[in-house]
Amino acid sequence: MDSLQALFESSPFLASVLPPLATALCMALLYSYAGSGWLSGVLQLRGVTARRSAFDKCALQVAHLGVVLGWLLLVGGRIWIFFNADSYVPRSFLGHVIETAWGALGIAVVLTSLHYGLWKTLAGHRTLHAMLGLLSGLAGILALAAVMGGLRLLCALELPNAAELNLEDLFNFRMFPSPLLYASLAMLPLALAMPAAASLCWLLWRRRRDDYGRDYYSNMVPRLAKWALAAGAAAAAVYLFTVCADMWQIAASGAFELSLEEAVTYALRFLPLAIACVLWAVVWRSSQPLRRKPEIIIAFLLCFASCYFIFSDATSFVF
Repeated sequence: MDSLQALFESSPFLASVLPPLATALCMALLYSYAGSGWLSGVLQLRGVTARRSAFDKCALQVAHLGVVLGWLLLVGGRIWIFFNADSYVPRSFLGHVIETAWGALGIAVVLTSLHYGLWKTLAGHRTLHAMLGLLSGLAGILALAAVMGGLRLLCALELPNAAELNLEDLFNFRMFPSPLLYASLAMLPLALAMPAAASLCWLLWRRRRDDYGRDYYSNMVPRLAKWALAAGAAAAAVYLFTVCADMWQIAASGAFELSLEEAVTYALRFLPLAIACVLWAVVWRSSQPLRRKPEIIIAFLLCFASCYFIFSDATSFVF
């Protein structure tokens, strides 16, 4: 930690770039995991109704990605707690919240692992198995909410008036527009869009090892792109709403003046995800989706901006 601090002191550019990138990466992994159970379960149910094995194969790949991301987050979260335990009292209320958030993530990861590990055992009970996947997705969303709440409390410790705040001050939606309201509205659609965006990259990366044939990938890639487009459009609409609400508030104050930095910040809230939706639409409507690898990767990377801003909104305080 001391060496990292020394690196930031010697390079102001890295100090301003690396923390947001690290935050965006961690949030992207968390949101990609949180809704993976829902995506896998829905694909399994679709396979049951359509009687096509391709959906079950795609659900298996999504579940595999969920297991990898889940355990990566669980182990990484435990390491992070170990190195940051000195920033709060271990047996305090905040300590219990952090441990509860990590425990909720652990329960979700266990359910995800069971869903993936019982794939062959429950092959004759696909509907029941799909319900287990949906249950793991619900646990993932609850864990996501717990983690975001824990992060908000940790950020509250850095406020000058932290000792005077209570839970009603920290978690309230009375002020409109509120950054916490923005994060709450965007959390679910983003948690549905990110697993599909990550799964598209995962399918391309695993294509040589999971060789299910060209027809399989030509059918499943557009379907995942359609899922990402639908959920991503909902998340983009929320971010557009946040920009319009802030502009309305500025206009109502009678002084509509924006600096270049503020204008860029507002543009980055909405435009990257909107461009990602356009790229997913291109992949969805393409007659040769396997040739759209650049669009798939760029769309996933563009989502990092939304992942950073949802963290920023969830940990912002307006009194």
